[in-house]
Amino acid sequence: MTPAALVALLALTFPASAHLLRLDVVAAITRAADVHHVPAPVLAAVCWAESRVGTAPRYASLCGVRVHHAYVRSDALSADLAALSLRRRRAECGSWPRALAAYRWGRGCAATDPTGYARRVLVVAQRLQSVANRLHDRRLPLLPTVVINVVVDYTRARGYIHAHE
Repeated sequence: MTPAALVALLALTFPASAHLLRLDVVAAITRAADVHHVPAPVLAAVCWAESRVGTAPRYASLCGVRVHHAYVRSDALSADLAALSLRRRRAECGSWPRALAAYRWGRGCAATDPTGYARRVLVVAQRLQSVANRLHDRRLPLLPTVVINVVVDYTRARGYIHAHE
């Protein structure tokens, strides 16, 4: 998935935050997902749960990653470490719900999930995938085109994309 595609999915799924999305942050997520073979919607959903994909007014780490009890401040490193951890946890635990619970609570595959973190993350991932499927099948109404135009205008103004692209 390209960063621009993920920006569009996030903007369509969470239109109230569309104007705050940063292409460099989303690019870090898509790059990490590709490198570590983690579905981009799952990694994006984790980062949404932890920092609203970097749009929260104050956030400690893009994807909630801590090393030695200190949050990882670099967005690119946070996305990379989160994707690596999610890939490993998925391989160890055998399912996304168990892998996400282990990711959040750090207690292995038998971790309980008292706050429903895994369920919430998977709901967001499914919403992102549903929007992607609807875009692919061209079943979205025309109104979201306005949202995409806002995202494109915003990213141009911030210098993330150029007018000729």
